[in-house]
Amino acid sequence: MMRWRLRWWRWPLAITVATTTPKSTGPRGMYARFSNDEKRMVVEFIRERCADSVAMGINFMHRDHSGTFNSEHPLKESTVSGWLAKYKENPTIFGAGVATPGRGRKASLPNDAFAVAKAVIMEMVLSGLNVTSGTLHEPIIERLREAGYAYLLAGSGGTFTCSRAWIRKVCKGLHLSNRAATSAAQKLPADWEDIARLFLLQIAYLAFKHAIPKALVVNADQTGCNIVPVSKRTYGRTPDSDSSARIGCRRLSRGANRVQLRGLRKEGISTGSRTRNLLSGMVAHFHAQSKTVHLSEAFQAHLKCKCPGILLKYVPANCTSKLQPADTGLQKPLKDAIRNEASKAFRWQLESQFNSSVAPQDAVLNLHTSAMKPLVCSFILAAWLYLISQPQIVLHAWDSATLSKAWDQDTIDQAARKHPMLERVLEHVTELDAKFSMLPADKVEAMRAAMAAKRAAKLNEQAKRQGGVKGGRTKQGNKHGRGTKRAEPEGSNEEMEHEEDEPEPSSSEEESEESEAPSDCEDEGDVDGDKGEESEDEGMDFRSDMDFRSSAALEWWTTNSSRFSRRS
Repeated sequence: MMRWRLRWWRWPLAITVATTTPKSTGPRGMYARFSNDEKRMVVEFIRERCADSVAMGINFMHRDHSGTFNSEHPLKESTVSGWLAKYKENPTIFGAGVATPGRGRKASLPNDAFAVAKAVIMEMVLSGLNVTSGTLHEPIIERLREAGYAYLLAGSGGTFTCSRAWIRKVCKGLHLSNRAATSAAQKLPADWEDIARLFLLQIAYLAFKHAIPKALVVNADQTGCNIVPVSKRTYGRTPDSDSSARIGCRRLSRGANRVQLRGLRKEGISTGSRTRNLLSGMVAHFHAQSKTVHLSEAFQAHLKCKCPGILLKYVPANCTSKLQPADTGLQKPLKDAIRNEASKAFRWQLESQFNSSVAPQDAVLNLHTSAMKPLVCSFILAAWLYLISQPQIVLHAWDSATLSKAWDQDTIDQAARKHPMLERVLEHVTELDAKFSMLPADKVEAMRAAMAAKRAAKLNEQAKRQGGVKGGRTKQGNKHGRGTKRAEPEGSNEEMEHEEDEPEPSSSEEESEESEAPSDCEDEGDVDGDKGEESEDEGMDFRSDMDFRSSAALEWWTTNSSRFSRRS
């Protein structure tokens, strides 16, 4: 009789168990954790809007704040009832903002409100505005009020203050970095002192040669001014240093794709075959970092046409912080005055609203372009009037730029040594000073009166030749009776072409100009030689209003200026 033995094989069975969302582990097992701010928000909502009905409050919370309270982070009736009981016993139990034990401090806003705050931050950063933790505060608060989260804010029953530290932390989480506004970098040359000395001698030579007083020397510059105070720092996207891009090119066939070569043209070669070359007129893929607006020939021609008689001189490159009066002491007082006037206008606008029974929290400043354009001109005018009422500020700026020394006799003597013609003139002036210094005072005064009368007669004769019309041109016979010549008006374009010190340097020629001797002092030798006897007429007004050693020296220069011009 055979016996059968039954053996049971134990095969491993895979049993699928539904996993739940991981939650915090505590003494009561798996349960969700909530921050004190979330507990306070739920309890206050139930107390104020649901008449202590826990079930109704839970339903509203799951519906209106699904980002914070949902199936993964649910509210239980027993749990909420316990919160409500504790809140009735101690209303400040959830108001301290203490972090939940065992975990880090969570966000002080529910997820939905936190998403609103992040959206405001990104919207302002992407708009290109100047964004700081201070300027972000008010937009975040107002957007939370509009979204229905006013009960979370401090002063409205909540504790959220939207501090600057919280804003900086959120910006860091959004990969936004706080950076300073970029500006054009200016590197001061190592030999800037020599360049400054050369520039000063050039200004001194021009002022001496053309009898230019200090009042007719103008420093033209442009600058920007923020009427509403802003910070120089802003938030921007943090570049990802780990990000990389790779472009792979692989040859799939011997022939090129016709679509890729559609933009190319065919050119014949000597063998009779055809090849494909790149377009010769392709646009270079770069842009100039700065635009040379004021160095163009068109600008110079326009300026000389609108301002006849002007002598245009550029400040050496990268030396404006040392040699330009506007940078050394004029721009900052002007900007401060403009901001002060703007503050007065804004204060007046708010006061008018307050006088019209508008609540302080409802007062609004109109900063639109249509409202600001008429006011900006008045701001600038008031700032300019303030600046001219403080002459010591202007004089200090010119002294800081060392340009006021161009009218000192020592500087003029140094500039004269750089120019052969002017050096000979000053030698004769010194000799005449020594001769006429021994004359009596009454005789010197008589010489001055005679010279003034001669100058007035010369000017009257010149006015009669011009037909009494200033700036007119008439053909007159010259003093020697040879042919005719055209009487040029003072400050005409043709006269300026002869009298200007040098062709204005372009941006590529500035470095060579700075390294040489005063080029304008060397190029001015034959300025008056092209005009012949016309220089004698102009010599009457040369240096007439300035302190040129003595009246006798001026008379000598009037008589002999053309002779020295021809020699040079």
